[in-house]
Amino acid sequence: MTEYFSRQDGQGYTLKAIVEQVGQNKAENYSDVRVRLFLLNRWVTFSDYNVTASVTIEGQRVSFKGRPAVLNYNSETKLEGFETTARVYHNGDGNKTATISADLTGSGGYSPSYLSISERKFELTRIARASSVSVSGTAVVGREFVISINRAASSYTHKLRYVFGSEAKDIATGVGTSHTWTVPSSLLAQIPNSNSGRGTIYCETYSGSTSIGETSVAFTVEVAEGGARPTLADITLTEGNRFVAEKLTGANYLQTISDIAVSFEGVKGVDGSTITGYYAEIVGRNQSTNQNGGRLGPMNFTGSATIRAKVIDSRGRSSEYVEKTINVIEYFTPVLTFTVQRVGKDGSTLLVTRTAKIAPVMVDGVQKNEMRFYFATRDITNDGPIKRDVGPINVVPSDVNSLVNSSVSLFGNFPITNSYEVIGQVSDMFKFPAEVVVTVPVEKVIFAYDKDSRFGIGKTPERGMLDVAGDIYANGKIIQQHAITQGNGRAIYTYGKDFDEEKTTGVYFKNGKEPNNPAEQYGFLLVLNSNNECFQLFFPTIATAEPSKRIFYGGKWTPWSSNARLDHVNLINTGWQSAGYPKSFYKRCGDVLAIRFDFVGNGSSIEIAAIPSSVLRAVQEYMVTVPKWSVEANGTNVQINLNGNKLVALNTQSGARHSGQIVIML
Repeated sequence: MTEYFSRQDGQGYTLKAIVEQVGQNKAENYSDVRVRLFLLNRWVTFSDYNVTASVTIEGQRVSFKGRPAVLNYNSETKLEGFETTARVYHNGDGNKTATISADLTGSGGYSPSYLSISERKFELTRIARASSVSVSGTAVVGREFVISINRAASSYTHKLRYVFGSEAKDIATGVGTSHTWTVPSSLLAQIPNSNSGRGTIYCETYSGSTSIGETSVAFTVEVAEGGARPTLADITLTEGNRFVAEKLTGANYLQTISDIAVSFEGVKGVDGSTITGYYAEIVGRNQSTNQNGGRLGPMNFTGSATIRAKVIDSRGRSSEYVEKTINVIEYFTPVLTFTVQRVGKDGSTLLVTRTAKIAPVMVDGVQKNEMRFYFATRDITNDGPIKRDVGPINVVPSDVNSLVNSSVSLFGNFPITNSYEVIGQVSDMFKFPAEVVVTVPVEKVIFAYDKDSRFGIGKTPERGMLDVAGDIYANGKIIQQHAITQGNGRAIYTYGKDFDEEKTTGVYFKNGKEPNNPAEQYGFLLVLNSNNECFQLFFPTIATAEPSKRIFYGGKWTPWSSNARLDHVNLINTGWQSAGYPKSFYKRCGDVLAIRFDFVGNGSSIEIAAIPSSVLRAVQEYMVTVPKWSVEANGTNVQINLNGNKLVALNTQSGARHSGQIVIML
């Protein structure tokens, strides 16, 4: 209960208002406020006068009218019938500061004149409203998560619900101060590309069956450690080398030439995730692939090995590993060496002595590899074709994987007057041949000549008018026999050969597409070699390109370097030249132009220099200030127009001298 008073009027009357909160409705969030009016007097009484009054509560105005009687001095008289009860609604949080004002007016005579209680404020009892909700920590999918409620009244109950992504569902109803919620796995579908996400929990407060408000709190959902993992059912291993695939089955593979492709079978994301990555490796061998169907690369080891694979989903989570064991069998490429010698009475039979070996590829005690020979000959003297030998030299038992010093004669007759090439190859079932070429010369003689007057020294003549076997000396010195050009003096064509590999002395012609070609142009390459050191000089065939040079030293090539042309812009130096006016000169060095001036103003604009257009053609307009030959700070502006070559001093001061230099970057 609160009392409010007006000021006393001239007859000693005072208006009194008593304000009381007489009831509350928590569900509807309002209070009932009663106001009663009283009249206090001092030395004047009255009766049978009309009196009007009004009370305003929170903008609600109620008017009264009556004929009260105040019969005693210094008394307080309740104005019967001057009483009202108003309904005042609280704010959403349950608080309310209300306002009240009142006034009373008599009808003259001994009745009061005008009494007023100006607007006053009073606090109503707070109505407990919607409870607050809170969470602690992170909600982990599949685990319990506590939701706490700070309720405003012990009778309140609550309904909990959540919104997470596009999913919105109830959690519980009739909740008091807390609820333990098991986070459903359905939330994972809302975060297919992440391990966490943000949502909102809503708490609706009820007083009985009446909803009195709703509060909310944000919460974070995380995927459990080790949970929500994608699946990989199996992997399929496929041999990438078709020759190996034709011979080996099961989990058997060959060293260095097998190349296993890994296919991932039965891959699946979980709860909305998708498969975004693949990974397979040979454990402990630093060989892996990140592609479905990708290859692991040749295996340079033997024995048992494990291939391990997994998939990764859009959340970055990995599946369980799938493993398979393989067996890598030792393999090496075929090896062949052989010698050839002339035998028989006339030396026309060629005897080949072979040493060869292939990898013995054994699977379950069975040899899976087979040695194969190819021998052929070519008449060098007559530049004849290659002829495959049809004799027994190309026949070998299928179970043989090595030969040591095995001698077989070639089929046919090979006259001692001709030289021959014997081409030998050994291969296996995996298509890796080894080839050796042996030259069989003509029969050795001191000297000989034939019917065509060709003369041979140390051999039977085969080529040219003079055919010498061995070095030739003159005056005790060996005659140079290394060809630095073609026989006709032209450069040797070596198109496509890497410049780094050109270390033999000679003059070569290149087509511009070779690796490490400094100009990427056609041109001539001069190579000079001395033991472990080498020099290269390259002359491009285009006029604008400069020769480049480098050396090979200490096992590596130095970078290419070039010298500037005599007409290169950086080599220009004109020296000081007249600029067309007294005491006016210019000098260009490279791309820098200096202009020297010394002139006296005449009160107008003066042309102070004219530079040859071959030296200066302004690429923009220039305006520079040149000071007077004075301690004063003022000066004169000098202008150069776009595409111009003349310098003009603007609005010069009569008699003022200007001396100095202007520098322009061309």
